[in-house]
Amino acid sequence: MWVVEHWADDAAEGSAQGTAFFLKSVGLVTAWHCVEGATEIAVYHPSKTSNKFKVTVAKNDAHRDLAVLAHEIPVTEYYEFDISKRTFKVGDNTTAIGFPSFGPGDKINVRSGSITSLPTKSAVPMIEVTQKLSQGMSGGPLLDDDGAVAGVNHKGGPGEARDFAVHVNALTDWLSKS
Repeated sequence: MWVVEHWADDAAEGSAQGTAFFLKSVGLVTAWHCVEGATEIAVYHPSKTSNKFKVTVAKNDAHRDLAVLAHEIPVTEYYEFDISKRTFKVGDNTTAIGFPSFGPGDKINVRSGSITSLPTKSAVPMIEVTQKLSQGMSGGPLLDDDGAVAGVNHKGGPGEARDFAVHVNALTDWLSKS
């Protein structure tokens, strides 16, 4: 799990923070809105905050809110999650992982919950969950009971009525067509 920071030239944009993770056969994944408009992007593991790696957007899909980041991070520095092979249903347990409002000394945030619906929004398969997905958790993985990636945390938090992850199938389908 990695913290994503980005800076934009536009003063209104300023800097932003999100979460990214490594997915087997895909690479470093995050939500597009975590890096959109960035002129500079860096990632770091929270246990090594001074060891930052510059990354760039290799592929993005604004409609699906997904991005794959190009990097030169040594393979010994990260863990890759598996892609879930489950067919999900309402009531399945999930775990959302990320770094909401990350600051020095903070640890990874792990939130347990379950699936409340499996809607398709604007032709994108989504997973609605019971746990609150606070700002900064965007781009992190939503895991199934086996610890495999079910989705990419997308939208939620205290100001939102509902919390969503983009279904991992949206990611794999998009990449298979690009």
